[in-house]
Amino acid sequence: MDLSDSAKGIAGLLRTPSGQAQSLYSKITNILFDFKKKKNKVCVRIEVSQHLPIEFEVDYSLLDFNDTFKQILKQSQLNNLDIQSIDNLFQVKLVDYLLVQAIKKGMQKINSLSAQVIYSQVKEDQEDPDKVVKDCIKYSMVLSNQILQDINSKHQRILEVMKKFNMEVYERGPLISRSIEELTDNLHRKFILIINQIIELQRGHTIAESHLTEQVKALINSL
Repeated sequence: MDLSDSAKGIAGLLRTPSGQAQSLYSKITNILFDFKKKKNKVCVRIEVSQHLPIEFEVDYSLLDFNDTFKQILKQSQLNNLDIQSIDNLFQVKLVDYLLVQAIKKGMQKINSLSAQVIYSQVKEDQEDPDKVVKDCIKYSMVLSNQILQDINSKHQRILEVMKKFNMEVYERGPLISRSIEELTDNLHRKFILIINQIIELQRGHTIAESHLTEQVKALINSL
């Protein structure tokens, strides 16, 4: 379920309590978050019935980005219930967005590992044929460790972001741990496959590279 749909569903909760005067922005109809990956920014659009939408941008790479986010909401004359509800939704959206991007990048890097490319590069530089496989294994380990470090780094960033939130809505820690576990397992399987393929190449055999299908790659790239 897209959380933009959840935003519509939560609109009914974003009301001032009974008996209190409604604020100008108590009739929220939709909340949209547009994440800009290259700029580490999120564009927020809060649509309000019969009023101009509230629009602003927050850099989520800054240490105090959540304080900035809530301060902007307060300046927009939203009531406390509105502010807390929108902030909770923002927490969900940001953490899920970063997690999807971490999984996407990890899968792309694992898929990019190629036995044929590794073998060709090593064979070109290694004059001793008896050392080709050994050097290919070393090079494969270097590339795999670089990918593993990138996987861990991106997931660690998510955990650091979560520390800045109260995370009153939900807990994503177990899901992040599972994501690291699954990506690491996929990387390990690809590493073993590549070593076996390199041995076959050294024996003069042809191999079929194990890559994702174009349909799956397109699906991952669209995340």
